[in-house]
Amino acid sequence: MKVNNLNTIIAIVAIIGLTVALADNPKPIDPKEKELNELLKKSQERLKKVNFLIKKIDNVATEKVVEMKEDIVMLQEEKKVLQEEKQQLTVELNETKAIVDSIAIYSSPFKLAPIVSDSTN
Repeated sequence: MKVNNLNTIIAIVAIIGLTVALADNPKPIDPKEKELNELLKKSQERLKKVNFLIKKIDNVATEKVVEMKEDIVMLQEEKKVLQEEKQQLTVELNETKAIVDSIAIYSSPFKLAPIVSDSTN
């Protein structure tokens, strides 16, 4: 039994020793893998910058679209006002024409005599 216990203790010590030895030795990193990791980090940083720029551009474009929509609404309102003014002026012009035509019926044409100068300078 002592031999079995001794073998068990040796096995346990060996397992612990191997575990500690393997845990202490860091895994060597392949230089190509290290370079790939660095490239990946750079790519991720660039992607963050691009996403940030895309968001800024989108915000600016959205603001411009909103401004353009507001301008269109304002122009449509101005167009409506101008059409109403045009309609009112057309009505007034037609009324004025009717008045002039009615006055022309009652007026008699007259001749203008030429102006002759009396001075003999």
